[in-house]
Amino acid sequence: MTNYISLAIAATILLTTSAAAGQWSAEKTAFLEQKIAKYIVGPKSAPSIAYGVTINGEPAAASGVGLANKGTGEKATPFTHYQIGSLSKQLTAAAVLGMIEDKSGPFASNGTAPAGKFTLDTPLTNIFEDSAYWMPKGTITLRHLLNMNAGLAEYTSLPQGANGVPDKTAPISKPALFDLIRLLFKVTPANVPPGKAYKYTNTNYYLLSVAIERMLPPNIQAKGTSYRDYLRHRVFVRAGMTATGFLDDYPTPGGMAVPPYDTKNAQVNKPAWPQGAGEVTSNVTDMLKWHKALMNDKIFSPGARAAMFKPGAMLSANTYYAMGWQGAAANAIYWYTHNGKIAGYSSFDGILVDKPKNFWASAVFFANNDDIDLSALTACAVQLATDNATSMSMVNAIALSVCAKA
Repeated sequence: MTNYISLAIAATILLTTSAAAGQWSAEKTAFLEQKIAKYIVGPKSAPSIAYGVTINGEPAAASGVGLANKGTGEKATPFTHYQIGSLSKQLTAAAVLGMIEDKSGPFASNGTAPAGKFTLDTPLTNIFEDSAYWMPKGTITLRHLLNMNAGLAEYTSLPQGANGVPDKTAPISKPALFDLIRLLFKVTPANVPPGKAYKYTNTNYYLLSVAIERMLPPNIQAKGTSYRDYLRHRVFVRAGMTATGFLDDYPTPGGMAVPPYDTKNAQVNKPAWPQGAGEVTSNVTDMLKWHKALMNDKIFSPGARAAMFKPGAMLSANTYYAMGWQGAAANAIYWYTHNGKIAGYSSFDGILVDKPKNFWASAVFFANNDDIDLSALTACAVQLATDNATSMSMVNAIALSVCAKA
């Protein structure tokens, strides 16, 4: 469930976009799939890669290359399910922002949160009992969790078999996991003042999923409504994501891609370990719907989207962690990305926004192997989508430079 951003690719892709409105073509598809084919051969390869590309929200290409299941010979398609790992964080962040608007009203157009009982600046002490000892360096808020600068320890890194740590290869109940988190905070409380330093930890988004459940109305809590149910209601339904689900509960049709090795003894990839940090499964078709719904403000207000993409924790002069996304910005061009890795699966998605041209393009890539870096393929696909040329011989030098890294 880790994440990173390729600064070299970000720097290149932000130099320019190539046209006011991009186009796609069969020639671009063939070129991209030649690139993808290199990732499904050799000892460190994925049996399959599924991908999708949009231009201003409209599907430009979606397909699968390779085998979703080597055992049966089933080919990958845009409807094949993959575990998406930390791409789940985008959806968790969206659910939190949606709940804030449901409780306190819409965000301002500049991303400023509304005042109310549940806002970005709600302290965790208002949500979690006995949580003051988590934060000896200062009060942690929902904003700090979303921006990855709360300073909390990583719960997925607890040593297997250590005193008090249950079997991380087996399912765990929600109460038992929360007890483990509380134990972690007693042993390793936040070690820097909240908001002062970027520290990517899955703990932040695990806590956000629990916070959602704690902040549901009591009458809904009594019915057993969970983080999963709220995510379905507040995000999946609004985006039309009918094929998106969770580790042990995903819709059909479209079978689950199978890794080339046994993952049954892998750690923290069984319920309810990942929760809001990485337990979602999806396919590329649904993830493109998510991109469109997000950019067209079908999930929440434009102000909430501005808050989601607003720089939070800075990584370098022009790159930052936002809320479920890493961002890079230059010359009013924005490149929002995230990757996901969970046992047996890799994922990456990106949205390129050219504000002066009122244009955006996006792509998502999934692989059934957790050792595949899909960032360069994603950047290549998006850059091709910004170019008006339909012939690869006419594609601009910037796009070709980005694609050369794939």
